[in-house]
Amino acid sequence: MIEKLLKNYYKKIAIVVAIVTLLLVSSVLNLYLNYNDDKKSLYLNIDKILQTTANDTKLYLGDDFFNRAIDKDSISENEDMKNIINLSKFTNKINNVEYVYTMTQKDGVIYFTSSSATQEEIEDKDLSYYFDSYDEATPLLKNVLKNNKVVYEEATDKWGTFRTVFIPYTTKKGTKYIVGADIKIDFIQQQLNRYIINSIKALGVLVIILTILIFFFIKISKRELEEISNLKETLELEIKERTEDLNIAKKEIEATHKHTRESIEYASMIQGALLPDEQLLDNYFKDNFVHWIPKDTVGGDIWLFSELRDKNECLLFFIDCTGHGVPGAFVTMIVKAVEREIITNLKKHP
Repeated sequence: MIEKLLKNYYKKIAIVVAIVTLLLVSSVLNLYLNYNDDKKSLYLNIDKILQTTANDTKLYLGDDFFNRAIDKDSISENEDMKNIINLSKFTNKINNVEYVYTMTQKDGVIYFTSSSATQEEIEDKDLSYYFDSYDEATPLLKNVLKNNKVVYEEATDKWGTFRTVFIPYTTKKGTKYIVGADIKIDFIQQQLNRYIINSIKALGVLVIILTILIFFFIKISKRELEEISNLKETLELEIKERTEDLNIAKKEIEATHKHTRESIEYASMIQGALLPDEQLLDNYFKDNFVHWIPKDTVGGDIWLFSELRDKNECLLFFIDCTGHGVPGAFVTMIVKAVEREIITNLKKHP
């Protein structure tokens, strides 16, 4: 009874621990999955903005500009400055987009053909002018025109750390160029950090609630454990009183068991004596062996071997009698008698 009560007690504790663990793990897992989903959704939205912005930049400048923007002297300084101002105004109207720019590639080198700038860069005249080389171009950017595929990358250069889209275009006259748009990474991370903070707050509330529930559970469990302890002491007294009676009964049972065991072992010797001499098999079989192990010292399995009229005739029996132990052994003795009768009849009537 005590064991059952303790088992139920520890079972309840195990269930509570499992539930708490499951809630915490599921909450953390849910936070992780939602974080990844939100991150994926955020990136999809950002990439859509980048791609739309790059496409609008292409339309804003027009094919005529890109058909001319292939050599260092084909675009004047005035036109370049006008493009810088106009692209900067265009960029300021789009939330979170930091830069838009166009590029061309010549002899493996990436050159700016136009670029927006921040207000501070315009005031300081820290600008990217027409046909300035982009020395920090990544291998991914250098292969955009070759692969003719839209690519996204996150990279750090002298302007900061950005998520960028590079889109290859071709004018109707066959001029190839690249349009790029940048969003600062810290904008992305700010939104993700906001989600993490809110999720941690929710997780903290859950932990507080679970802590309160665990406190009350421990308090109730402590009272229950005390009741079990008191009951255990009472039962131990009763057990002590009965132990002496059981010890006497045990000695009587051990004596009976010893007597029974000795009888069974003696029966095993008798049963073994019923088996034929294994050496007889050598006269009839070149390769032979006998492996006879009763299940319960004595048993219902037996093998018998008898010679008939001469050494050219013999009978080999493999017998599985009903039952095990002593009942099976009694059946084998009957079978042995039947075997003797069969052999006698065969010898009388050739």
